[in-house]
Amino acid sequence: MRCDLCCGAGWCALSSWNGEGGVHHSRDKEGGVVMVVSPVVMVMVVGMFVAMGVISFRVKEAETSGGKCGVVFLSVLVIGTLVAVGFWSSVLHPSGVAPGGSAGGMSVVGGPSLSASYIDGVLKDAGSPAVGLGGRLSALSEQYHIDDAYALATFRKESTYGTAGMATVTHSLGNIICAGYPTCYGRFRSYQTWDQGAEDFYRLVAREYVGRGLSTVEAIIPVYAPSVENNTQQYIGDIRSFMMAFRSGR
Repeated sequence: MRCDLCCGAGWCALSSWNGEGGVHHSRDKEGGVVMVVSPVVMVMVVGMFVAMGVISFRVKEAETSGGKCGVVFLSVLVIGTLVAVGFWSSVLHPSGVAPGGSAGGMSVVGGPSLSASYIDGVLKDAGSPAVGLGGRLSALSEQYHIDDAYALATFRKESTYGTAGMATVTHSLGNIICAGYPTCYGRFRSYQTWDQGAEDFYRLVAREYVGRGLSTVEAIIPVYAPSVENNTQQYIGDIRSFMMAFRSGR
């Protein structure tokens, strides 16, 4: 079964994305749908109920004062605005930013910003079992047009460069949910080599995130590491910090 997590500013639900899917920390359920209401939608719903209550009261007042038409017009305007805001945030732009994911965020799009030797130096200093992967990350960055600083930052965040957690067994840069992948360990995708794990990560980011208009750290992480299982804001801050440190050190 291919089950992936589509998260937006208005909702999070287990559903079937076409393509690679494989969203990082989604819960593995059999066809279920998990609704997680965001603050935007909560405010919209509460606002609608409050507005309807006020409008109902005003209509009763207006029935005796002859101003019913004006109140009805105001009612339609208020409710219509609330619905439009909710629809825009939840459906049209669920990432919370306009298509392209810019909105002043840190972009993951572009060729390699790090050298292969720099990446290998970072991995060596960390005692990573993936030493020697630098050249492959740089080549994949060129191929998929995804910054290798983002891949390296994710690798650090998820498993301290493959030295901890599931990655020691799965050779995964990002602990990607199985989602129908042919080889899995538990609920995570598993690879025979670090090269294979790296390529799957780049392909996933390029096709399922950037390809869907999510091109910044701020737009990707709420989907990749949703708040149902992660401290999403902390995750965003860590990835940004790691990327900036890598780019300054090169």
